[in-house]
Amino acid sequence: NASPEHIFFLPDTGQNFYADPFPVWKDEKTHVFCEELTYATGRGVIAHFTIDATGKASEPKIVLQRPYHLSYPFVFDHEGVTYMIPETSQNRTIELYRCDQFPDQWSFVCVLIGEIDAADATLVRHDGRFWIFASLSGEGRSSWDALGLFYSDRLEGPWQAHPANPVLIDAAQ
Repeated sequence: NASPEHIFFLPDTGQNFYADPFPVWKDEKTHVFCEELTYATGRGVIAHFTIDATGKASEPKIVLQRPYHLSYPFVFDHEGVTYMIPETSQNRTIELYRCDQFPDQWSFVCVLIGEIDAADATLVRHDGRFWIFASLSGEGRSSWDALGLFYSDRLEGPWQAHPANPVLIDAAQ
C-alpha cells in the first residue's frame, strides 16, 4: 500500500545521501541495494537495507567499497548465484562481483569490459546471449547522451562492442 501512512524515509544525517535503489526479493524479504555517497569523501559505496512488511527500512549498511566511486548496483541471479555489476566508471571499467554470503559478502570476479567510460551498466539475457546496455561518455558526450551495447556468449566474457556503438545518441545533442 503506497498511502502516506505507509511511507517511511531513511534517516537524513546530513552527512550522506542515497541513490540508485535496486530492490531484490529474496528469503521472503525486500532487500534494497543502493549507492551511499558520503559528502566528506565524495565517493560512493554500495549499501544494503531491508524493508519490512510495514514498509519500514532497516539501517543501511555498507556491503561493497573500492578505492574508487561505486554506484548503480545492478544485482541479478545467474545459475543459482547472485551477482552485482556496480557502476565503476571512475575506474574506467565494468566489473562483476559474486555474492558469497547474501547480502553483505561480495567478491570481485573480473573486469567484464576495460578502458571504458560507461555508466549504469544493465545486463539482459536474450536468446542465450548476454547483453550489456550502458551510457557511454567521451568524445564530447556526457554520461547520459549515448547508449552503448555489448554482447557475450558467457557472463565472464569475452565481451564485444556492438559495431554501431554508440547505438543511440540523444537527438537533442
